[in-house]
Amino acid sequence: MQSIQDFIPDDQPEPFDDFARILGTVQIYRTKHYITHTGGPEGGFVYFYKERPAGWYRWSRTWGEPPSYEKIETGVVLMICYPNGSEKIDIVPENWEYELRFDEYVTICDDETMQNE
Repeated sequence: MQSIQDFIPDDQPEPFDDFARILGTVQIYRTKHYITHTGGPEGGFVYFYKERPAGWYRWSRTWGEPPSYEKIETGVVLMICYPNGSEKIDIVPENWEYELRFDEYVTICDDETMQNE
């Protein structure tokens, strides 16, 4: 008898391969912004709960211009930390499930977690 696992190819991508690598952070208006892309406009993710309605936003800016923000309305933001110190961030569906491996540390960045940081 075969199990479902027998039909899954071994070359499946890692579950977080498509997540954005956190390149660094920048303080804008006293709020830490996570940078996931640079070069053209820079941008990434930011969590607000004082300056704007609470929640995660995508942000971007070009040099000499103020940043623009788009509120993320659905999904859950996750941050993944690896033993080598690298970090990734992205949005997953509300019903997301994953069995963690011993070398991963995943933070579910919900309102309670972010407002207590």
